[in-house]
Amino acid sequence: MKKILNLLSSITIISSSILTVTSCGNPISGSSFYNTNYNKAFGIIFSTKAEDKSINFSMLPDLKAIPKPDPGRLKPSTFNYATDKIKKLKLKDNEIKLNCENYVCNQNNSFKGKKLTREEYNTNDEDKIIIQYAIDDLAQWFLIPPDFNEEIFYDFSNLVLNANYQNNIYFFNKNNELETEELILWSKQDYINISNENKKIENSFTFFDKDIRLTTEIIDLILNSKNSKIENIITLPEKNNENKNKRLVINFEDIDKEKETLTKQSVENLFKYYQNNLKFTEKVETEKPESDNSQVVSKKTYKSDNLKSFEIEKAEIKEIVININYKLDVKGESK
Repeated sequence: MKKILNLLSSITIISSSILTVTSCGNPISGSSFYNTNYNKAFGIIFSTKAEDKSINFSMLPDLKAIPKPDPGRLKPSTFNYATDKIKKLKLKDNEIKLNCENYVCNQNNSFKGKKLTREEYNTNDEDKIIIQYAIDDLAQWFLIPPDFNEEIFYDFSNLVLNANYQNNIYFFNKNNELETEELILWSKQDYINISNENKKIENSFTFFDKDIRLTTEIIDLILNSKNSKIENIITLPEKNNENKNKRLVINFEDIDKEKETLTKQSVENLFKYYQNNLKFTEKVETEKPESDNSQVVSKKTYKSDNLKSFEIEKAEIKEIVININYKLDVKGESK
């Protein structure tokens, strides 16, 4: 009778991982006191075939766009790794999830392991050490020994990784182990199953991709805002660091008045994993129509009160400003 090994725990990549392994009813606990990058490690080891193309595992899957009625009208765009990935995400139900309205989302995604060469193990990636730690973890879970005498360092060819991406949650946060104050993309992988003929691991994982860093362009893509920008909070003497005391301005145009609260909440949701107690102060701006003496609320601005500073596009952000411009009817009244 084959033994089935279940690893039912949540593995993170920035803190010590406490692994609870159950085999034949006897729990065994183990700790790994180091940082790991499972996202890149699994991307090196596991891949699948689609339309004669090899696709490596990634925390953000390679999704195929749903055809539009008239694709000939789409404007060609320059490829950018980060923005191309972000286009596959959408803010929905207060969380950033896969955009399954515009892309085909498969519930079952299967990736096959491979024989890992010594050269692949000794990757030139700047995250080499934490990638190797993650690879070693995988080998340890399945009791796969390294071969120090052959070109093949680890044989993972009998492993299969199954992932269900549909319930994944994506978010931006700092990685305290990286030498940056920027917010990078993380994911909570709801379900990953790795198995061979006699062992199985069923886990939720937390991954990060430091190549996807929050920018004003990414903010506009996720929030459907317009021309968000970075500007000075106050005018500084030239001798001062030009990257200090900056504000992030997020602009929304033609917003129905009843959607104002949801619009503000979308910004809060974007930053909630970085700072869940972020507070804003409200400011109302009015306009006076030429036809009468009444005043119409045309814009509402919110300013953050307690933002923990972070970097975006090499600027240190000390404040977030949300500008909500209302949609006006033909009479100049806000809707």
